[in-house]
Amino acid sequence: MAFNTIIQLLIGEGLLEQEDAAYAYQVTRKIQSKRALLDVIKELGYVSDDDIRKTLKKNQGRIRIGDLLNALGYLSKAHLDRALEIQKQAKNGKKLGDILVDHHYISDDHLTEIISLQMDIPIIEFISQDPDPELISQGHLEQFKTFGFLPIQKQDNGKVLVAFSDPLDPQSIQQAKRHFRDIEEGIIRKSQLEDKFNHLIAELGTGREDVAKKFNVVDIADQIIEQAYLQDASDIHVQPLEDRVRVRFRRDGVMVLYKDFPSSIHARLCSRFKVMCGADIAEKRRHQDGRLLFEHGDIKFDLRMSFYVTVYGEQIVMRLLKTQEQLLRIDEIGMLPNMLTRFKDEILTIPSGVLLVTGPTGSGKSSTVYSCINHINKPDISVITAEDPVEYKISGVAQCSIKTDIGRTFEETLKHIVRQDPDVVVIGEIRDVFSAQTCIQTALTGHKVLTTFHTEDSIGALVR
Repeated sequence: MAFNTIIQLLIGEGLLEQEDAAYAYQVTRKIQSKRALLDVIKELGYVSDDDIRKTLKKNQGRIRIGDLLNALGYLSKAHLDRALEIQKQAKNGKKLGDILVDHHYISDDHLTEIISLQMDIPIIEFISQDPDPELISQGHLEQFKTFGFLPIQKQDNGKVLVAFSDPLDPQSIQQAKRHFRDIEEGIIRKSQLEDKFNHLIAELGTGREDVAKKFNVVDIADQIIEQAYLQDASDIHVQPLEDRVRVRFRRDGVMVLYKDFPSSIHARLCSRFKVMCGADIAEKRRHQDGRLLFEHGDIKFDLRMSFYVTVYGEQIVMRLLKTQEQLLRIDEIGMLPNMLTRFKDEILTIPSGVLLVTGPTGSGKSSTVYSCINHINKPDISVITAEDPVEYKISGVAQCSIKTDIGRTFEETLKHIVRQDPDVVVIGEIRDVFSAQTCIQTALTGHKVLTTFHTEDSIGALVR
């Protein structure tokens, strides 16, 4: 009796007896069921799903995709024979899996799920895992496309995760191992892999040099930061989308598109920014913060970075922080002459009270407050701050940066701040009832308080 390939392999591995297989075949004929023989063998308890997976993994490259689908009951013998006939007549050497999908014997999604489950290999989605350009540059995209695989990333165990459209194809496995030696297989929908190849080839060309030149993330990272500085931006937004990485600058409170980059550089670009600011490059599941002093040629300034985990990867937002020499003077912040005179003479000179600077994101609240501090900062005045975090460092001012991870919270800091005998207290932002109450109580005890409040306009602060 001739059994299909998988049952023969199970017998050869000693996991299934020839007599048990024959008995299962007789049972299948007697019940006149359309169920696959392998299903009946499993139900009789002769083999388990784990036995089948181990056998498939061990004999990978010896099993044709059509035999697997037929043995599992997803493809009839008639459809398999028809597909094999089409493959034989075709002169372009088309793969059997492609023929099965093209002729609607099975869907691309279903085929991927079946192989993933039976071979115990992960399904690759480019939304969450993008190819590592350094790995791509080790070969040629056209060659990868011909053999239906694409390197994704290097794993912690040293193996290279490779996405295959058909991980049962021995030629694909052999070619991947020639490039990367120790590999770990994954499976991806053929249509998704083709779309990614078309996108990469259009963006990068096909050769190693093309990829390497366009993927120099060190230069790209420096270029983004430098251009933001030259364009007088207050913030940089590096946002991963499904098909690209969008970089925008916030200038005068308005978001402006700078440039789009291919999504394939996102992981490396993110790692580069983390290295620059001292964040943990291995941590990709939690939000992080970091800070650095950026120096490039004659450009030198502080950057505060925030890494926020999204469904398409980590979004990075950077705040450009000027040094004391770069802070605007009080007469440069844009007030009309009469208003500026009253502001300096009637507001900044009073010994106590609360000065609230309000406005939406990017409107210049922090710049205004720091200009005020710079203006009143004199040797005969004690200025102390509580900020989250310190944005601009000013000589002669006792500045405190909030660090909740070590217990240095706003509440704790504000309790101690009045014991430091200050003349002027600066609270970075009123963000809750406690900080609002502290501002008022500090002012009522004879101190001057400078702070910011996020509203759309000055009247909105009263309502809020």
